[in-house]
Amino acid sequence: ESIVNEGVSHARNKGIELAKGEYVLFMDADDMHEENTLQQIEDFLVKYDNPDCFCFGFTEYTEENGKLTKKNQVNFPDLWLKDEKEIDRCSMRLINETIFGSVWSKAYKREMLNKYNIRMPEDMFVGEDYCFNLDVLAHCREYATAKNHFYKYTYFLFLSYQMFYNLFFKKLYHRPIATCIDYRSDSYNTPHAVFTYNAKQ
Repeated sequence: ESIVNEGVSHARNKGIELAKGEYVLFMDADDMHEENTLQQIEDFLVKYDNPDCFCFGFTEYTEENGKLTKKNQVNFPDLWLKDEKEIDRCSMRLINETIFGSVWSKAYKREMLNKYNIRMPEDMFVGEDYCFNLDVLAHCREYATAKNHFYKYTYFLFLSYQMFYNLFFKKLYHRPIATCIDYRSDSYNTPHAVFTYNAKQ
């Protein structure tokens, strides 16, 4: 289906709307998956009893003069958080160690995204992935991470996710992060809040 170009968030939200599978993954146009990635991710999802979100490592490449050069491998801790209390306890670790400013290193359970209407904010210039992941974290009942590298992330020397993190996320999203840590009420049976974010804060 062809749609008018209305930005990356709109396109991703359209993808969630049209998706039919049990999980949703995202990929940037200039990136790649490692060989047999989807099969390996499926194996991990089965191993971790189908968590709401699964986060995996990736390999960084730079493109110089039309040639890809391997630069670094980003490892995540092996974690299997089986309930909301465990997720609460590890919230800051997940935010700090699993690249919350990207959606391409994660697999999201489609049922959860639709149940809580979790979507990419379409009115943000930068940081929309970060806000999306905070919203996901606020609604997860199970969360798993693995150090395995399934994604090939390509960045240009003048532009990378780390640059955006250093320039924008630490300043703009201090308040949303604090809200995320405190998003559950005293009763774990209380419905989760759905957050909204303002990039001008």
